[in-house]
Amino acid sequence: MLVPIVKRFSLLPLFAFTLLLLVANNASSQSAKDILGHWKSVEHPDKLVEIYVGKDALCYGREVSTPNKNMLKQLQYNEATKTFSGTMSPPDKDITLSVNISVLNHDTLKLVAKKFFVTKTMLFVRKK
Repeated sequence: MLVPIVKRFSLLPLFAFTLLLLVANNASSQSAKDILGHWKSVEHPDKLVEIYVGKDALCYGREVSTPNKNMLKQLQYNEATKTFSGTMSPPDKDITLSVNISVLNHDTLKLVAKKFFVTKTMLFVRKK
């Protein structure tokens, strides 16, 4: 009686499920290279931001027109929230904001900047 039950049990569904989990996990994992490069603001297409890796292995962003001043600072990937977190200092203002960046797809970033109760959401598209 035990032999027919073992014969009916196939490892194929278990293998397929495991493979599916591995593929889904790899597809959703993110790294710094997902946000590196040149990005244009949807709201202000004339503004171009370059995101790069600094000497401390954290990501930074600077407006291409003002290359000596970092606008995005110490961006680090947060596995729990699936976002990059750090600070933002707009070049034309003397304030520091907390910022979270989500990768919506390979060519789109969603940036959410906050200071107290004020929140600003911006979309950026990869410059091609």
